[in-house]
Amino acid sequence: MFGIDTSDRTAPACIPTASRSQAMDWSLVLLSQGIESTLMHDPESRRWQILVAADKMKTVLETLRLYEKENRAWPFRQQLPWPGLAFDWTVLAWVAIIATTYWLQSRPDSPLTAAGMCTAGLARSGEWWRPLTATMLHADPGHLAMNVVFGVLLMGTAMGRFGSGLTLLVATLAGIGANLVPLLWREDKSGALGASGVVMAALGLIAAAAAVHYWQRKHPPRLVLEAIVGGMLLFVLVGVSPTSDVAAHAGGFLFGLLLGLPLAALPLTRIRQARLNLVAGLIYCLLVIVAWGCALVFQAR
Repeated sequence: MFGIDTSDRTAPACIPTASRSQAMDWSLVLLSQGIESTLMHDPESRRWQILVAADKMKTVLETLRLYEKENRAWPFRQQLPWPGLAFDWTVLAWVAIIATTYWLQSRPDSPLTAAGMCTAGLARSGEWWRPLTATMLHADPGHLAMNVVFGVLLMGTAMGRFGSGLTLLVATLAGIGANLVPLLWREDKSGALGASGVVMAALGLIAAAAAVHYWQRKHPPRLVLEAIVGGMLLFVLVGVSPTSDVAAHAGGFLFGLLLGLPLAALPLTRIRQARLNLVAGLIYCLLVIVAWGCALVFQAR
């Protein structure tokens, strides 16, 4: 799989790569395993290479082999033009879920809004499913369109970094947390709905990944802070408006950031495992099915 130059055992071993993006990706994988490496550009061949210690080659090759094996079978993840970023088109499955839910919700005599909106008094009285089901409901087509536009960009990028199933589950859990916190002060008849908390959670995950990236590469703490502040500024740009649920948006971003920091510190070979993301996706589906099942059964009484 790799063409390696190890003719001189006293010199660093050279691993050629197909592109600068792949070189940076592999370098990040090695760094997550505690293996130091150096990127080098060969002006003659115009190829990017990775230099590693010759005595580490066995570990390096095994690490890269496992990484490629785990990521090879997922064709929906594509590298973006910016180094270190990828986009996962599996996000369209999430779009299909919330779009289908809105289509069912907008049908005449549909019980979904009444059964699933996060009405504060009902949620506090024991209807536990509402903070989850509310993340799949929308007030009107414009509300849905806004979440789809920003959701595709942010969720797709977060999925490219953390894996599709894991991102979907973690962002949804953060969205649930974003709906739970305002229950502490909202009036009983106050209601909330929309996937905005989930979308802002994806932004929090991206900010966490950027901060951990700088931290692991031993950049100045200023850059780590700038990654988080940059995410906060983007949150203000897209998540704060007079008509939006700012508390839920802020909660989604904060929970996404807090959950993303420990996840981003894990090796890419672990969090992008196909098996892990499949399990996370199945857990998400189970939560949605159970929550909506309880909501509709209780509403029918």
